[in-house]
Amino acid sequence: MYPTRFLHIVMALAMVLTLLTACQPPAAPAPVEAPPAAATQPPPPPPPTEPPPPPPPDIAALKAAYLAKTDVKYAYDLALKVSQEGNGPQGFRNAGSPAEQRLAEMLYQEMKAIGLQDVRKDAFPVDAWTYKGVTLNIQDKDGNIKKLALAPYSSATFQGTLEAELVDVGTGTKPEYEGKDVEGKIVLADVDMWNLWWVSFPTLEAQLHGAAAIIFTHTGYYAQKDDVTLNSFDFAGPTSIPSFSIGRGDMKMLREMLAQGKVTATLEGENIIEPGESYNVIGYIPGKKADEYIIVGDHYDGYFYAFEDNATGVAAPMAIAKALIDSGYQPERTLVFVLHGSEEYGVQNSRYDWCTGAWYAAFKQHPEWQGKALAYINFEMPGLRVTEQVVSSPHLKSYLESFIQTLNPPKDKLPPEGITVSVPVFTWSDDFSYDIAGIPALRPKFNFPEFENQIYHSQYDLPDIYDETAMDWHIKMYGELVIDLDQSPALALNPADHSAHLLSTLNADAYQLAGVDIKPLEEQIGRVEKLGKEKYEQLAQLNQAYADLIKARSEGKAVDAALLNEIRAAGSAATAAMLKAFRTTEDGLVRLTWIEVPIYPHEQPQSNILALDAALTKLKAGNAQGALDEDLWTIEDEWYSMNFSREVIDQNMALVLQQSEERTTWGTGRIVGYVDLYDTLWSLKAKAADPKADLSAEIAELEAVQKSQFDLLAKTTADEIKTLKDVESILATVNVQQALEKAQAALK
Repeated sequence: MYPTRFLHIVMALAMVLTLLTACQPPAAPAPVEAPPAAATQPPPPPPPTEPPPPPPPDIAALKAAYLAKTDVKYAYDLALKVSQEGNGPQGFRNAGSPAEQRLAEMLYQEMKAIGLQDVRKDAFPVDAWTYKGVTLNIQDKDGNIKKLALAPYSSATFQGTLEAELVDVGTGTKPEYEGKDVEGKIVLADVDMWNLWWVSFPTLEAQLHGAAAIIFTHTGYYAQKDDVTLNSFDFAGPTSIPSFSIGRGDMKMLREMLAQGKVTATLEGENIIEPGESYNVIGYIPGKKADEYIIVGDHYDGYFYAFEDNATGVAAPMAIAKALIDSGYQPERTLVFVLHGSEEYGVQNSRYDWCTGAWYAAFKQHPEWQGKALAYINFEMPGLRVTEQVVSSPHLKSYLESFIQTLNPPKDKLPPEGITVSVPVFTWSDDFSYDIAGIPALRPKFNFPEFENQIYHSQYDLPDIYDETAMDWHIKMYGELVIDLDQSPALALNPADHSAHLLSTLNADAYQLAGVDIKPLEEQIGRVEKLGKEKYEQLAQLNQAYADLIKARSEGKAVDAALLNEIRAAGSAATAAMLKAFRTTEDGLVRLTWIEVPIYPHEQPQSNILALDAALTKLKAGNAQGALDEDLWTIEDEWYSMNFSREVIDQNMALVLQQSEERTTWGTGRIVGYVDLYDTLWSLKAKAADPKADLSAEIAELEAVQKSQFDLLAKTTADEIKTLKDVESILATVNVQQALEKAQAALK
């Protein structure tokens, strides 16, 4: 053992060594082999996490995005550009004319410029109408030549000059020619095309008596703004002598000159009708479902400068298309934008000479739209501020009324009475051709007296009548409607609305007179009404459930994509069936009167029976004049028979009953029948002044005609029942209940 002192010394030395060692730099470590470089680097940072894509917007957001891109200035500028195209100093861009063709090319380029795809100009044949201007040159009392402004009708070609004597023929009816020599002369006549007759009838009467031309002044309804207002329209009659309109002031002057003696004048100018072609200009926004369509359109031809009718109508669908594209809207269905040529006129020698382009588009050029297009939205004069009204197929009424409640445009832009929906569509615009092709149609209301009396088809259809608020409203409202139709899985047509409209036209008195039982028709209408209402409610619920699911998804909630696809598939199948039922209804139940008013087949014999019954009662009491004035003139086109020659009536009848489809177009097969009372009416006119006249022959003739109408009522009623049974069978195939229940369960 070491002594304790020794241990203390050793311990002290050890402490000193430790301190000394701590003050020295550390020794270099022994070299070792370096590990691989990878092992010495820090691990790379994880890639940045991409934020999940935002959920797709709901339908309200899609509409809001659209509304933010609408551009009413673009619409106005385009309308102004369209209105400046014409064939002469008075304007005019009629069917197939150089001006209409130039405009078709301009619109074709504009469609491409705003981003529409597969833009095309689809040509179709027309009797091209080029009006460069015609004047009536006359020497006044001081020897000065005055050039009186005229406007044309599409009755015949006139080119060069015609010097002839003037003859006043009053209203241009058959009695007005008694004792007058008009051979080779220019006749002057008054006309009221709304309350009396179309210009074709007095023009044909003038031709029958040998006149070389006829000039009209409007004494009622149209062209009433002032004494220089001119008017131009289609002719809607057989090829005839040249016919023109003149202002009331100039007509008054001519008649004052005629009161002083013989007057000779010269027609000078160019109004040419010849074979040609027009175009439907079409562009697309492709949808996810390529074979379902929503169509928006109007026409681009027009009389004079035609700013409202229909340059603004061109601008509205183009502005809608542009805003949809600019907003990035991706449609579910293919959106079609079509600008029709030859709406105002397109076919000479035809009773149905207007809306030619629309008929060619729907029936000849694009039959693939039939049974696949959910709607056709038409525009006429959207730049006018009027009482807001939508005119539509009866089947669309419930859907449109529901849609109107969802509108986003400011409510203070609406008239106090709001927006109403009236039915059915009429023949005076392109929507009728689509409707009878099985494509449910609608448009803003345009037939209102305050415009038609003053401006319609006159030189005053200019930009100074434009209302920007109205245009902006129409672009917004109908653009929202496009999105609503497109996003809805099913087209919610309501056959119950159509049934109610059909039921309202039945007159039990006529059926009782005819001995035809009305109950089977009423009962069948009732069955379709009940089933139609049931199907409409299911489709409306399906669309609402789908919209609710889309909204939930946009809010980040989990929604099964497969369920959404299933709902759309069920909606698509239901839409096809509803469109088939709609087309069946149009084919079987839409007919026309002899003045082109849409009716149901039973309405013509029904109306004839009631008029004949009232007339027979008066005739049996010896009151021939009362029967003529109150009853017989209302039968079909007998009003014309009472005022014009037999040859004129026969010519017009032949246009309807004896021409090809290319001439009768949308009127083909729509006339229910023809009652010929011409000889009976003129016999009664001759006897009306004699209270003791023997009317037995006329009574017998009218009783025979009434019997034929009893038979016709029975036939049309049976045909309508069959059509409605077919509709009922088709509606029974519509079944979205399973998809609806799944959608409703997912929303709970």
